[in-house]
Amino acid sequence: MGRRRTTRSPGARTTFWTVALGAWAACLAAGSLWITYHPRTAPADTPAVEGCRTAADKDGMRGFAATRALAVNHLVRQDDLDWSHPAGGAQRDDLLSRYLTCPAAANERVIAAETAPRPTIETPAGQVTIPFSLDGNPAAAAAINAGSTIDVFNGSIAIVRAATVLAVECRSGTTGDCAAILAVAPDDAPRLAAANPSTARVVMTKP
Repeated sequence: MGRRRTTRSPGARTTFWTVALGAWAACLAAGSLWITYHPRTAPADTPAVEGCRTAADKDGMRGFAATRALAVNHLVRQDDLDWSHPAGGAQRDDLLSRYLTCPAAANERVIAAETAPRPTIETPAGQVTIPFSLDGNPAAAAAINAGSTIDVFNGSIAIVRAATVLAVECRSGTTGDCAAILAVAPDDAPRLAAANPSTARVVMTKP
């Protein structure tokens, strides 16, 4: 009597490879976005790192007063500084669209020497850093900044909650071409990488 031959169903194997390829594609997409917003070569005008000055130290320096407390890596926008009272002949272009390298309290003078053309990203312990495009969320791009906390939803389903915004990078200097650099738990990163930024809903839970 001959041996009976059995044929395995390809369904399980096909499902495995479909899921694996989908995860790989999501990782490639996240990597591409990271490279887009983080070129390997730093700009030539990146200033040397200096210690942060006290408010008293900056009293005689060129700058503008902060309208509210601003965190490190804050992207300076129109409503962040009191442009109507320049100190020492400061110019708006000295600070607008640059990133703070030192925090500033409300009414504290912000000076060009404590800014940089790009943010310096430091990943908090136990978390990972991932960029999330805000192209589909211009209102969120205009509202959030370094130090903000956001939730990201797909419809009514939360993709990630309480993600800390480390910086907002805008390649064209507007709110229409931006990405939020987020610190999230390692388990949240794959879901965020697979999310569609143009349909996701971003809710700011802390300014």
